[in-house]
Amino acid sequence: MLSLHAPGTPPVLTGHLPMGSSDTAPQSLTVDSQSLIRDGRPWIPVMGEFHFSRCPAAEWREELLKMKAGGIDLVATYLFWNQHENERGTLRFDGDLDLRRFVELCAELDLALVVRLGPWSHGECRNGGHPDWLLNEVDCTPRSDDPAYLALVEPYYRRIAEELRGLFHDDGGPIVALQVENELYDNPGHLTTLRRMAEKFGMRAPLWTATAWGAADIPQDTLLPLYGGYAEEFWVDAETGPAREMRRHFFFTPIRDDHAIGADLRIADSTGTGPTPAATRTPPASWAAAWPSRTTDGRSYGPRTPQHWR
Repeated sequence: MLSLHAPGTPPVLTGHLPMGSSDTAPQSLTVDSQSLIRDGRPWIPVMGEFHFSRCPAAEWREELLKMKAGGIDLVATYLFWNQHENERGTLRFDGDLDLRRFVELCAELDLALVVRLGPWSHGECRNGGHPDWLLNEVDCTPRSDDPAYLALVEPYYRRIAEELRGLFHDDGGPIVALQVENELYDNPGHLTTLRRMAEKFGMRAPLWTATAWGAADIPQDTLLPLYGGYAEEFWVDAETGPAREMRRHFFFTPIRDDHAIGADLRIADSTGTGPTPAATRTPPASWAAAWPSRTTDGRSYGPRTPQHWR
């Protein structure tokens, strides 16, 4: 006899996240535990990645129009510190590095924008976007609340805030979200510090995010955890054939995480607690789900304890 267990739908939580547009914003954008809400209606954005500093500025318009024609209404872009401050103390936001020009173009084309601030960005960039001088000349612990490191991040964040002034969502601009760091899985306090620093210099957005894949430890009710999944992970298990982890993405399951993303950066187990009642506090709601511990030919998937899913 087969039985089906259907858990009840968790109640929708509202007002628990320090996010959302101000009352004076031209367009409202809020978030509850299940959805993004724009002007009173649920919004499921279609986002595409475009790294403006990797493309000649003369081609930005054409490339953004291609994205828009493909159905994208939300653009995400990285800021790479080693491009904007290749030489210590010399910050550049001109030419192909002209962040403000890019954001204004997104506004003109009616594309919402997520700015991924870093200061560590990854994005397959040298040193993850950290300048060479930071690693070679400065005695500090990067990607932490080490005062020596934060003292170097502060002028960079301050300049970013100056470049973006007047372009945030509450100003009528296209910036609806800001992401701090990237793939930092074990230091929630540092993520909180970066948000506070950005806000101190005037950066404002309805949504604040952090990448959460790999059961990352994200500060609760401070940043929205974002997850991802690759259709193919050619860099994983290359000697044993097609990657095993990616197969789940071809099936409808409650699993939102993908441990292959950022696995090259995790030298220890993630410190996140995995699926807890807190997991239903941010959209989309995620729950732990059973997944086979072995493939059909007997190969191990590795540990799949609840702490791995969030």
